[in-house]
Amino acid sequence: MSKKIITIVRDTDDFSWENDSGTDGNELRNDDFFAEEQEADELFGPELGKDLRGRNIRQENPPLELIYPDRVPEEVEEPDEPDEYEEYEEDPAPEGRRRISAKAWITAVLFVLALAALAYVVTDGFGGLFGGSKTRILWESNEPISFEGTDITLSSCIGEHNLLLAGSTEGLSAYSAERVMQWSIPFQMNDPQMLRNGDYFAVLDVGERQAVVGNSAGRAYQVQSQYTIVSGFLTARGQLVLMAQNGLSDEILVYGKDGSQVLRRVTHSSRNGKPVQAVLSEDGSVLATAYIVYNGSEMASYITFFDLSAAGGAYTDRISANFYYPDTIFGDLWISGGSCFAVGDNKILRYNISGVPELADTQSLSNQIYLEDHSDSLYAVIFGTDRMMAEDSMKDYLVVYNTSGQEILRRRLENPTYLQVSGERLIYGEGYQYTCLDAKGKEVWHESARQRTLYYGLRPGGRQVIKMAEDGYHLMDILTVEEEKNERGTD
Repeated sequence: MSKKIITIVRDTDDFSWENDSGTDGNELRNDDFFAEEQEADELFGPELGKDLRGRNIRQENPPLELIYPDRVPEEVEEPDEPDEYEEYEEDPAPEGRRRISAKAWITAVLFVLALAALAYVVTDGFGGLFGGSKTRILWESNEPISFEGTDITLSSCIGEHNLLLAGSTEGLSAYSAERVMQWSIPFQMNDPQMLRNGDYFAVLDVGERQAVVGNSAGRAYQVQSQYTIVSGFLTARGQLVLMAQNGLSDEILVYGKDGSQVLRRVTHSSRNGKPVQAVLSEDGSVLATAYIVYNGSEMASYITFFDLSAAGGAYTDRISANFYYPDTIFGDLWISGGSCFAVGDNKILRYNISGVPELADTQSLSNQIYLEDHSDSLYAVIFGTDRMMAEDSMKDYLVVYNTSGQEILRRRLENPTYLQVSGERLIYGEGYQYTCLDAKGKEVWHESARQRTLYYGLRPGGRQVIKMAEDGYHLMDILTVEEEKNERGTD
């Protein structure tokens, strides 16, 4: 008579047997993990069933192996039921049975809680799980705010309460969102260009020598360069850096937040190259510059650091470190905390500037940089054409790095047109579709615009956005889809 081997597996809610040929048999279930008398007799027959009666299968270790006849009897005589039910006291369940049952309940509860947590995250709250989407969009309930006779290039919003700036060649004014004028600064400039950082702004007369710095309270100070202004940099504390030129001579000027001149450095392009970037640390102690030079056969770059603290007087010309790169042109510099980032046409460098500046990281690039922006905590870049024409090109990819140089987000975009980084928020545009993400890559809001956006001002409270477009300012509410439908009066 042929035999089969049954293996009853412990520590699982389901147990099954497998014959000696490796094929699965029928699945056996027992809710309490016990083989009771009647169940054992039905499954294995009276002779074999008696070996399983009352045994706690879960506690078998190693797994229990049984030998049973090839055929299980098709008919098993059922015991006669008594005519009358007799009262009896049920034997208490074994201690092990109560313990396992409690573990099973705890496991089930934890499993349900884990599923609920997953559903909450995936659906952005239980509202999304039960049909109420949490996706937020921008909704404009009022007419655009415009100021007659102003230049759109001098329009911006600054400060904690997002003052609206509107300027021209004859001055700059600030308004509240209710269009109430807060202050006005008169000036005469031929080509005014605006810088903004936090609560501060600066207006530079490019090609001339005048610059005005202010904040949400109005004018802070006004300075005059010796050479004609080319560009500048503004810190969130109101310190200003100007780059100016006079023929082949160049000057870099650094001003404190009270307008006092901290540094003036004059160089000659034939000997030192041409300055293209100059940035200042938040505390004003470190100045970083990028110069382009021609070495006779190709363009190269110098990255130079200056110590503007009291200890910096020990360095010649206050130069604390100087780095030469024969194959890279650097178009952007920025400082965050103890790091300085240099963005070139084929690499991104990070320097540690906590002490004497030193190179910390290098990120090689095979793609051109199409768009890039940064804040004190994030650096974002959208890559353009791949120089190597590789199949796995990064073209049209958005990549975000933290201040340690680590990549924290990567996303492929369709027709990228816009990029803005403000604090912990990132906004990118695909055509006229604009999306705001937080630092973890989660969508905060989305807008389907009718025209090109120039700038978004994120208002305190997280419920409104001031959008600057070509036709003026737009005060936008951040609504859920359901709230937007109610505003439209649609189902």
